[in-house]
Amino acid sequence: MTYGSMASIYGDYYGAISTAGTLIAGVDFKLNRVVAVTVDLGVNVMWRSSFSGVSQQKTGTDTGVAVYLLPMAKLYYMDRDFFRMYGTAGLGVGIYFGYPANSYDTFRDRMKCEVQFVPIGIEFGRKFFGFAELGAGTIFVGAHAGIGYKF
Repeated sequence: MTYGSMASIYGDYYGAISTAGTLIAGVDFKLNRVVAVTVDLGVNVMWRSSFSGVSQQKTGTDTGVAVYLLPMAKLYYMDRDFFRMYGTAGLGVGIYFGYPANSYDTFRDRMKCEVQFVPIGIEFGRKFFGFAELGAGTIFVGAHAGIGYKF
């Protein structure tokens, strides 16, 4: 049985990648009671620890930042004065500064396509409002919530 080279056994390695989550600011342009165009700008900070393969001691921390620009189409299923239900679909771009491709890769800058789909979203409120969404894509998977203001 072979175990690989000495470098693969005693080489430096990385820990798990951690993130603070994506912070998003967006603008909606409502075309009518049913259709809106949305543009979201998001920022995500991440980090991981690097370790010595010989001593198993932490040798440093690598960090990265991702910036997302995501235009989306929003379709309102229900549009009342205080309560709205909607769905969105978007296609945009993400620029990754110092982000790893995988846990064994070195950090490098890169650009990639971003996709987000939200089949169910709700807004509640008038001038100031809250929202909650369930969706899946490259920006988030699961729940997304926040607050907003209508101009």
